[in-house]
Amino acid sequence: MTTATVGEPHDHRASLDLRLHDIAWGLLLTLTGAVWLVPEERVPHGAWLFGVAAILLGVNAVRYLNHVGVNAFSTALGVVALIAALGQFWRTDLPLFAIFLIVLGVSLVVQRLFTRPT
Repeated sequence: MTTATVGEPHDHRASLDLRLHDIAWGLLLTLTGAVWLVPEERVPHGAWLFGVAAILLGVNAVRYLNHVGVNAFSTALGVVALIAALGQFWRTDLPLFAIFLIVLGVSLVVQRLFTRPT
């Protein structure tokens, strides 16, 4: 009985991590299908990117609040998607690949700075 209690938080986190992963993919696929179904002229510029950013950043916020490891890569993708959505909304061409590399690099450095060694 003690072993199950000790292992339970880890199992709960692993289960939650898997559920959040599946939910995020389901939301991304649903968003993509919905945007494809609506005529292009009726979808605001950057709507899909904004939805992707909301999903990725939202899932990582839920991960953080539940003490499940935040995924630095999907967080970086979410930030870049948000920047790209804002760029499309304001009709500006942003160097997205360069921005992505900067955000990814900074997120990797920040993750290592604030992660305690085990």
